[in-house]
Amino acid sequence: MIQVHKPDMYLALPGFSLSSILSNIPQLNSVGTSPSPIIIDLYDWERLRGAIITRPNDYQAQRLGMMFNQLYHQGRVKVVDYQKYYAPKVHQENIYQTRNLLKSIPEHESQNVAKATAEGFISYGLGRYQESLRRSLNNYDRFSDRRTIVENQKEAIKRGTYDPDHWNERVINQYLAALEVRRTLESEWGCDIVCIGQQESRPINALLANHPNKQPWTLRQSSGQLSDHFFEFDIEDTKKNREVADQISTIAQEVAGIENSHWFMFGPRLAQLQSGDAYDRARSHLRFGSIESIVSEAKELLEELQEHRRDNKSVEFLAAEAEWLAEENNLTNSDKQRLFEQLRAETALSNFSRDLDDISASYTDGAKIVVESIAMDPLHQYSTSEIYQETVDLLQMLDPVSLSEEQLTTFMHRGAFRRGEDEWDWYQDPQQKASAL
Repeated sequence: MIQVHKPDMYLALPGFSLSSILSNIPQLNSVGTSPSPIIIDLYDWERLRGAIITRPNDYQAQRLGMMFNQLYHQGRVKVVDYQKYYAPKVHQENIYQTRNLLKSIPEHESQNVAKATAEGFISYGLGRYQESLRRSLNNYDRFSDRRTIVENQKEAIKRGTYDPDHWNERVINQYLAALEVRRTLESEWGCDIVCIGQQESRPINALLANHPNKQPWTLRQSSGQLSDHFFEFDIEDTKKNREVADQISTIAQEVAGIENSHWFMFGPRLAQLQSGDAYDRARSHLRFGSIESIVSEAKELLEELQEHRRDNKSVEFLAAEAEWLAEENNLTNSDKQRLFEQLRAETALSNFSRDLDDISASYTDGAKIVVESIAMDPLHQYSTSEIYQETVDLLQMLDPVSLSEEQLTTFMHRGAFRRGEDEWDWYQDPQQKASAL
């Protein structure tokens, strides 16, 4: 499980895996408490928006956009321009000093670190525990193909046919960028921030700790070791929770009397809309419709849904199902309330989807996407101000972006060095200028 220490905020790596962090995000949540927000790079946020805007058939990007918009709306995601908090001189020093360190160590040591970080990333970013999520994102085939490619890269590292220094430099640069942004933000904001790793921080930490006199600038300026400022998700915990969540989905569908799941549940306060074309079908209504008219129509649709709401089973029935789930999965008594809350939330969402299909034909797609987005938090509010803010957030996701095709393509292939491709991102380039975003 997640560490007992709960920081004020978490900070994602630049160029992080969006899907992987979503898979594990329930570990950052606990029933009845407010989860610490996750800071993400403005550049990643803009590139995700760019994919939604310029690639309307990329339903994976649309689904991820809906999810991160909802997290942003709930205050669980903060967007920060990392390059503004990573001084160019420090950026250059970290890259050059990392290169010098890697040149100075024996090849077998570099090879062992590269192999360990490859194994860690495969288990976290490409692990089989994500398969149900990847199917819901409609990118399972690409996910599976990438896992095979990275596994082949790991074998090439073991055989000595792939340069481990090239691999290690890219991974370390990503972690040092996050560490320096964290260090700068902590100093400026006066808060406690912990970075989120991708199952690579421990071998990186071991390498750097073995060479204390050759550590890059940022690490020499930070208290403690690199691993003191990173935590890694417990993949086995995520896998166990996902298995239970999938069982809950089956029960909720049976209770609501629907054959297909319209939602992918992450917890009582977070669900993913399965229809991947939400932005595409509502684009014109959101971009060119009046905000006031969309809000008014969405409010009317929500009120009609409330009037037509049909609950299928009693609270007692759901409590009994939660009891059965806890026993079936050898969970503790403290888990039963969490199971009950999630089962109640997912049953409500299944009812919501059924009723929305029945009564929404006369409403515009703009109003429907606002209502669907609100429902992604099953404990959603119906106030006019909530509906208005949700509409504004959705509209802002469709604002034009000033990014090149190359920048958008690089986003879709970020971390490509793990697949043997020579792709660079801003934190890899010592000549990178400050962000123009």
